[in-house]
Amino acid sequence: MVDFVRIVALVLMIVAEGQMQSQCVIINEVLVNASGNCDGNCVPNTAEWIELHNTCNTAVNIGCFVLTDGDFSVTFPSNTIIEPSGYLVIGSDNSVVPVDIDLETCNCTSGADSEIGILTNGNEQLALVNASGQLQDGIYWGSGQFAQTPTFSSDAMFGCFAQTIQLASASSTFEQVPTADDGQTVYRSCADPAVWLADGLNYTPGESNGESSGTSLTIIASPQNPCEGDNVTLTASGTTGNFTWSNGQSGSSILVSQSDTYTVSIESAVGCGSSASISLTFQDAPSVDAGSGGVADCEDGFQLEGSTTGTTYFWEPSIGLNDPTILSPIATPTSTTVYTLHAQNGACESTSSVTIVPECGDLKVPNVFTPNSDGKNDVFKPEGKGVSRYELRIFDRWGTLLFETTQFTTGWNGKVDNEPASEGTYYFLMMAKDAIGNSLVGDDILEGEVTLLR
Repeated sequence: MVDFVRIVALVLMIVAEGQMQSQCVIINEVLVNASGNCDGNCVPNTAEWIELHNTCNTAVNIGCFVLTDGDFSVTFPSNTIIEPSGYLVIGSDNSVVPVDIDLETCNCTSGADSEIGILTNGNEQLALVNASGQLQDGIYWGSGQFAQTPTFSSDAMFGCFAQTIQLASASSTFEQVPTADDGQTVYRSCADPAVWLADGLNYTPGESNGESSGTSLTIIASPQNPCEGDNVTLTASGTTGNFTWSNGQSGSSILVSQSDTYTVSIESAVGCGSSASISLTFQDAPSVDAGSGGVADCEDGFQLEGSTTGTTYFWEPSIGLNDPTILSPIATPTSTTVYTLHAQNGACESTSSVTIVPECGDLKVPNVFTPNSDGKNDVFKPEGKGVSRYELRIFDRWGTLLFETTQFTTGWNGKVDNEPASEGTYYFLMMAKDAIGNSLVGDDILEGEVTLLR
């Protein structure tokens, strides 16, 4: 008894599973009334065709399913398989499309002319039932022909039972679709599978219904030219739904940090797929070294020694540099300055910095000089560097001005009115400043005395 119960339960589970799988199969696209000489007149070899679609991710066996328009029907042979997300096209040679089941040769039709598909674009319907006679999907256009053909009986074939199919417009399974003109198809919208369209734009037997009824995906990368170490946001736009990325991530926006080609896809319940791809290359940032810092002599400066693998480079700030566009400029800053070397490869930049301290030093002012023309200590003048503003005045002990100059390189040669001055003590006032106005002699004005010896 227990085994019998288990067997019955197992059979019920198998039947239930088959019924659940069969719900995956839908009518997806129909050429309602072909154009040309076979516009419903080429019996028994009509030019119309019908496409079924498996919306699930597992294969479905539609053996013994019946598809009917109320006048004729086709019974699908055993082991008629529709692959996951796959399609099956029923038609004939005159359909001028690749067909999976040829109505002329399948020996699988029931009806007065042994043919399905002599459709009209005025009032018609199609019904798909499973092997148990349950209505799986149904469509009609115009007002259908429900009153004219409320039922249809298929023939027993392929070991399948004969079925009497109820065609009733009151069934909630039947969906009304637009009326199509000759040579046009009716098909489910990719954007919304509950919406049907009718036109000649989407002639896609055996394929998804394409972009004319959906929307195209696009991917935007930010930043668009990433560098090594960047995080890039990839954003898919153009439609809504469940986005699947080639790297396993999901969602409309993802973060990536490696060079690769990234593809995003979205698929609707009717198999309409949209996808887009973008290739990202993360560029290597250049190596860069600003070198060692140091002290810049006020006159000779300090030579920077930068190095880089970058294709372009420059220093900033440029103030105090003889050429900020070369790797080894001379730096003569007037105050402590941090110089930064920028190096670039395309859009990728690296930097390195160095500190330069200016050093002018105090002036050395002698207190004795000997203007005897021996080439040694013949002129009274200070020694030092970095002098930008300078003034020197020499006085005798009575305060008479004997000599003055504003040229740092010019000193007093010990003469007055081009005659040698007497030995003795003389007095001076000296002003010396660097480029930024700092005094190089302590006070703003240095007062001192110097002894002239012969």
